[in-house]
Amino acid sequence: MDKAAAAGGKPEERMKDLAAAERILVDDVGQIPLLYYSYHDIVSSKLHGFEDNVMDIHPSRFISKD
Repeated sequence: MDKAAAAGGKPEERMKDLAAAERILVDDVGQIPLLYYSYHDIVSSKLHGFEDNVMDIHPSRFISKD
């Protein structure tokens, strides 16, 4: 990145150096997950109408009990 900053007025060389730096980062680190979704719903088998969904929103008007 220092080499890319020193390139100053040569944008094609700067982009080439920044691409090489990004390639090194991707090869060494790979992926860093920033967010994990987890659901902690424990639901009785006596309840009906409780459906899993992406937003984890469960309106009570759809839930009934045996």
